[in-house]
Amino acid sequence: MKTETLVNFFDTHNEGSLLAIDKLRPNRVIYIRNSETESIYKEIERYEKYKFSDIEFKDYLVDEGDIERIDFILSNLSKDNTIINVTGGKRINALILLNQAVLQGFNIIYVDVLNKQWYSFGQHINKDKNEFYDIHLEDMLKLTGTNLLVDSTSLSEKKDIISLTKQIYNNLDLWHKYKQKLYDNKVFLHDYSNPRKININLKDLTNEEINILHASLKYLEKLKDINYKNKDREIEVNFLNDYLKGFIFKSGTWLEVLTNMVVREITEIDEVKSGVVFLWKECEQRVKNELDVLAVKDSVLICISCKDSEKYDENALNELEVYSKRLGGNVARKILVATKLPSKECINDRAKAMGINLVILDRDINKFKNILRRIINI
Repeated sequence: MKTETLVNFFDTHNEGSLLAIDKLRPNRVIYIRNSETESIYKEIERYEKYKFSDIEFKDYLVDEGDIERIDFILSNLSKDNTIINVTGGKRINALILLNQAVLQGFNIIYVDVLNKQWYSFGQHINKDKNEFYDIHLEDMLKLTGTNLLVDSTSLSEKKDIISLTKQIYNNLDLWHKYKQKLYDNKVFLHDYSNPRKININLKDLTNEEINILHASLKYLEKLKDINYKNKDREIEVNFLNDYLKGFIFKSGTWLEVLTNMVVREITEIDEVKSGVVFLWKECEQRVKNELDVLAVKDSVLICISCKDSEKYDENALNELEVYSKRLGGNVARKILVATKLPSKECINDRAKAMGINLVILDRDINKFKNILRRIINI
């Protein structure tokens, strides 16, 4: 028999509600929520009305511990064709709803998003494995009232960027020895009137640095990414696309690309994006936030920050903690990938205390992949 009404809690994270709606396809969805969720509810209601255009949505405001209000909601429903979903919500309200629904003989469910299990309550408790549809990253972000502005995932799919990333990874010691030169504006002279052009001043470079530079330029020319010409103690470089210059001169982009590539190869992953820039819609200030790599596996979000150095501290951990909890809740996986151990010894302990997995990149790419796979599949 088709479900007439599904009662859900509205929470910061609503994956359980979305999966229940998708599986049951009721005629009507009733949300129980509190006044703190006003702005985010409007955003998510708009999204769900678009996604499920044939379903009627209604909401009730319920204060914490308000037994009478919950009884009022149930009193207007038929127990024969209504399902009560007690996933999420304020804990005391979830317990009250569960208790009153059991007493009145309603069908009750709980959705275990993490383990893909569906619990049914009544005279007996039944637990079933369910094949839920995969919630994609865009869906998950919209479920938290988050607006995805832009991402640079396509960069990780370009053959020349993949090749260049592998070259940096295979010559990591050399990269770390000389990468700071890229940010020396006395050496690399950017032409701001022409974003595809730079001039390289050779006067302050050592012979070894000049040799490495020439080898790099020949490599990029072979990839058909640049052309260049030598002038007196200077080289003029012209980029032949819109993305390579940013890749080279934005710190850590290669590590972001490498991590994306490796995560993408993990078969359990449903979707991965990198360079994700987003806004929280209910914030008055339109402050842009960014995560280096964002992936989803079985409706669980994996949030990854990438640091191409040893210079990451409590601020980096706190930022990752805030973003992951807001976007993916308590079940989100938090990973900080770095090319070196942190300069401050206490960062290791702090990361463990916060549930952040600190992964130091080494020379074995398969080991790196296996570590990430183990963390993701916990």
